Amino acid sequence: MTNANFYHVLEQLLKEDAEILRKKNQEYGDSWRKRGGIGAFMMLARKWDRLEPQVAGHGYDIFEAMIEDCRPEGVLDDIGDLRRYLALVEAQYRAVLRHLPQARDHAAEPDRHYVDQEQRQMDLFGDSATAPHQLDLFT
Repeated sequence: MTNANFYHVLEQLLKEDAEILRKKNQEYGDSWRKRGGIGAFMMLARKWDRLEPQVAGHGYDIFEAMIEDCRPEGVLDDIGDLRRYLALVEAQYRAVLRHLPQARDHAAEPDRHYVDQEQRQMDLFGDSATAPHQLDLFT
C-alpha cells in the first residue's frame, strides 16, 4: 500500500466515524458524557478492558488478532468503538472545555491534586448550572 493510499483509507475511515457518531448521537444522545469526565474515562477503560484479553491471546500482536478474529463484534469492532469514544472525548475538550476560562486558569496549576472531585469540578467550572459534560457538541 502506498502512503497516499494509506491516508486515503484513513480519511475514509474518519469520515465514516463522523457519520456513525452523528447517528449514535441521534439514537443515544449524550449518554457517553452523562457522568462527566470520570464516567467518560471509565467508558474508555471498559472498551480497553474488553480489547486487551482478545489481543493478549495473540501475544499482543494486534494486527494478528484483527486478522484472526472475523466476528462482527470482535477485535476490529472494539477498536472502532474505542477510536470513536476517544474522538468524542477529544472533541469535547476542543469544542467546549479548553475555551472555559476556569479550565485555562486551572491549566496553570498542574501540581494541584484533588481528592474531592466535587471540589475539583467547582474549581474548574464554578457553580454554573451547566456542567461541561452537559454542553452540547452537536448544535
